[in-house]
Amino acid sequence: MEPQLAFCTHLTRSYETAVKLAAKNGMTAVEHSFTLKTMPFLKEETQRIKELLGQQSEIRYHAVFNQDDIGAADIKRSRASLMRFMEAVRLVGEAGGWFLTIHVDLKSEGDPDWIYDNASSNLKELVEFGNENGVLICVENLRSGLTSKPDQLKKLIEYAEAGVTLDLGHAAGPRGIEKNPEDVLDFQMELASFIVNAHIYGTEDKNGHEPPKKLEALEPVLNGLMMTDCDWWTIELGHPDDLDRIHRYIRDYFDRLKVIENR
Repeated sequence: MEPQLAFCTHLTRSYETAVKLAAKNGMTAVEHSFTLKTMPFLKEETQRIKELLGQQSEIRYHAVFNQDDIGAADIKRSRASLMRFMEAVRLVGEAGGWFLTIHVDLKSEGDPDWIYDNASSNLKELVEFGNENGVLICVENLRSGLTSKPDQLKKLIEYAEAGVTLDLGHAAGPRGIEKNPEDVLDFQMELASFIVNAHIYGTEDKNGHEPPKKLEALEPVLNGLMMTDCDWWTIELGHPDDLDRIHRYIRDYFDRLKVIENR
């Protein structure tokens, strides 16, 4: 079964721009990002997305809370962050959402054991709250910290019973997918049964998210994703030309798989 393809809403001029691009490409899904500032408008933004993309379209959500961290070494800060994430879960549930991706251990300083203890206990509590509200919490792997190593991330999500959003660019590191597909494949092998969503692009640098120069470099990691339980692929790019190129490449990739399966 083909994974659902989606565009993200946080790298274009506005979330509406991304949704219109998705509609233009015949897509019926987006991953909608929100911040603490925009969180109160989540229900209205969801309704607007449905107007633009169709009432049957699917939306998954991504909380981009750059100042909040349930893995902060300071327990008061981590607990305050947990309360804000719980409010995000409540609003996602009210908007009809079933999935929420979050970041853990952004740039924490302090004893690593404290960071893990706070992150694991708070995440477990958030997952339980999510379950009560019909929302699955998924943790994204970051470029550094607790979630940047597959074994550490696996330990965290196994304890909390969370899902994983695999960010291919973060997993590949500064060298990107073209030069370092091995690290991405390590994540996929270690976390195969936990991966719920994927963020697809080539590398993240000072200019932001970039596609690989040669799109064929994506194929090994796409093959790896097809071996996991992941059923949702978000193309995490902002330039319309990049979104269109990657989208067409992945659609061609799916068509090639069908030809192979039908032989």
